[in-house]
Amino acid sequence: MPDPVDTNEDILLPQSDRLQILSPEEYELLWVVPRFSQYDRDLFFALTARERHTLVRLRTVRTRVHFLLQLGYFRARQRFFRVEAESVRDDIEYLSRRYLDDAIVADISVSDHTRKHHVELILRLFRYRLCEQDRRLQLEERALSAARISSRPLYVLRDLVDHMRHKRIVLPGYTYLQNLVRRALTL
Repeated sequence: MPDPVDTNEDILLPQSDRLQILSPEEYELLWVVPRFSQYDRDLFFALTARERHTLVRLRTVRTRVHFLLQLGYFRARQRFFRVEAESVRDDIEYLSRRYLDDAIVADISVSDHTRKHHVELILRLFRYRLCEQDRRLQLEERALSAARISSRPLYVLRDLVDHMRHKRIVLPGYTYLQNLVRRALTL
């Protein structure tokens, strides 16, 4: 199973030697950990009965918070992220108040096994799939088809993102899509 979580190379806007398709603002809307307002927290961290059932089956406060963060961020971005507790402290405090009886949460780090388990749970809850090799081959075909319609990189990228959302496929990293769009436009 490929790692569906952002690596550090996707955290920052990729360097200028890559095909620049999105503005920094557009990039942030798709590939950066969301920064939630109170309204956003109420919306993206609201749980369905099925999600609540999944949450209570998790053993520790740490794993519950990690799961809830991933669930809310996935709902907002259709991606998974590695986050540090300090960078999402307001979200952690909100989740602690709303779902964990004000438990003190100092650390949200979990093992790779637990992180992958949370990813699998969330994928099942949302009926999404990872962008594995067979789907990447389909994306290459889709990019070539979109490039025949328009030679604008932004058009090709948007077509791919729309297609993945429609097919319920987790968005791969931005650098992967930059390279895919570049290849499609040069063939």
